[in-house]
Formats: sequence, C-alpha cells, structure tokens
Amino acid sequence: MKDDPRGDIDEQLLARLAHKTGRTAGALRSTTQALLNGADENPALRRELLQAMEFELIELQRVLDNVIQLKALEKGTTSPVRRSVLLGPWLSQLTARWQRMHADKAFSWRVDVGDTLPPILMDEDRLEQGLNNLMANTVRRARSGSTLRVTASAEGEWLLIRVAGDQFTFSPQECDSAFDLLHASGTEGRFPVSTGLGLYVTRQWLRQEGGDLEAILPAAAHGWGGFAMRLPLAGPTAARGANPA
Repeated sequence: MKDDPRGDIDEQLLARLAHKTGRTAGALRSTTQALLNGADENPALRRELLQAMEFELIELQRVLDNVIQLKALEKGTTSPVRRSVLLGPWLSQLTARWQRMHADKAFSWRVDVGDTLPPILMDEDRLEQGLNNLMANTVRRARSGSTLRVTASAEGEWLLIRVAGDQFTFSPQECDSAFDLLHASGTEGRFPVSTGLGLYVTRQWLRQEGGDLEAILPAAAHGWGGFAMRLPLAGPTAARGANPA
C-alpha cells in the first residue's frame, strides 16, 4: 500500500496545531493565575498581562484562519467578497496593532502609502490575513530595535505592498523553500516555531487573484529584506467579484 502524502501533511499539521494550542493555553493559564493571585491590583501590570493575553489569542486566531483558508484552497471553495479599500488609513491601523503587540521589541515602524494610490477593489478579509502573515514572518526574522517598513505603491498595472525590515535575516537557501507548505524557520524543542502555513496560503490566494508573493532578499547578512505582495490594480478577476455594497 502506497503512502498517502496528503495524510502525512495532515498529521504534521495536526501535531503543530496541537503544540500551538497547548502553548497558548499554557500562557493564558499562567497569566490568569497571576491575575487571580493579586497582579490585578497593579493597574500597569494588569494592563501588561491583559495585552499579553490578547496577543496570544490574536496569534492563535491567525493560525486557525490559515488552516481554514488552506482547506478552502484545497477544496476550491473560496468565495471572495471584494470591496473598495482606501489603503493609507487601513494599513496604518493594521500596523499600529502590530506595533502595540510587539512593543517589547522596540521596533521603529514606518508606513508609506503613495498619495496618488486610488482605492483598491479587493477581498479585505483575505488582504488582512495575508498582511498579518507577512507581518508575523517579518517580525520573526527581524532583530529587536530595527526599523520595519510597510509600503504600498502603484507600479504600472500592479499594486505592490512591501513589508520589510532593515536588520532582516533571510538566506537565499531559505528563500527557495520559505513558501512551501509546512515550511518553518527554526524549531522550539521538537516543534517548529510556526505552523508553516502563512506564506503558503498567502501566495496561493494572491495567485488566484492574478498576483504573487515574493521574498525581498537582504543585500548583506543582515540588511533590508522582507516580503512583497503584488496584485492587479484592476482586471477581469476583480470585476467579476465586485461587491457593490
């Protein structure tokens, strides 16, 4: 009987999800115990612990969203709901959330959106999911105290959104496999530090939309590097999925 590669992938995914869920539950349990044992009486400490809990839950939700998107892609059941999005304020709000979640790393965040960039017709939920995945992968590879930059610009017929850092660790060797399903950058004990879904599902979604996702390789061992997503500014795919609401 031949091995089932799909079954092996599902087993690996289940093991990583169990590890991620267990870690999150452990972190929430520890924080809850601290609050019950008196930490709630210190306003600053209480806020810090609650923010830590929020981060754990947001991260777990991101992973679950990626699993749902992976299964939808496999079954061909994705149903884009495209709306007009003004990227400047939208990207600033998204970046501010990541800045708050990673305040302990002292990143300097920059958002740069071209003044002439028109509203873009796209699936806002999928765009947010994709950018959260790029943010997570960039933060994971960036050194504390570095500058992280989110830019959006129109280049010809394309919308380019880049998420990059000035002290980014990303080797040409990893670039070859970073977008593979279940690829993970490093381990934590017996388990990878990530589920290995984010970059894969983001690239697959972008390709469905007629775009793509690419790595920005640092010129040196630790230089400017990150990820760039490319989407058509307009086209048949967007027109078919337009939601007039």
